[in-house]
Amino acid sequence: MKILRRIKGDEGGQSIVELAVVLPLTLLIIMGALTLGLLIMSKMIVISSATQGARYGAMVLTNDEDYGELSLTEKYSLIEERVYASASAGISKDDLDIKISEDDTDLTVKVDYTYKYFFLFSEEIFGDITEFKITHSCTTLKY
Repeated sequence: MKILRRIKGDEGGQSIVELAVVLPLTLLIIMGALTLGLLIMSKMIVISSATQGARYGAMVLTNDEDYGELSLTEKYSLIEERVYASASAGISKDDLDIKISEDDTDLTVKVDYTYKYFFLFSEEIFGDITEFKITHSCTTLKY
């Protein structure tokens, strides 16, 4: 009887058990928030780089005074370099796929990026879905 009363009144391991229950859930929430933040940052970088490339491209393609002696391939190369420079804050140059197209009045710069996220136990939870495709296309008038 005395042993049962002693065990019933002993709460020395309670905080360890609570920590063991709450800590994994807390870490999961923190990792998810960090992953979501990095995904949103990557999306904003892709949007910004496509926009910068389109704005710069419209100027390069129409400014014959400064860029008239360049071929179309060289002009497209300048546009790609501007996109790479704009995205260099958080995305590797090798991970971007840039497509440039134009017609008589419009210039379109499309930037594709595959965000590879690391999430604790992501393969066990989501299977092979460890990538998220980010695409942004910006069309501007050539002035």
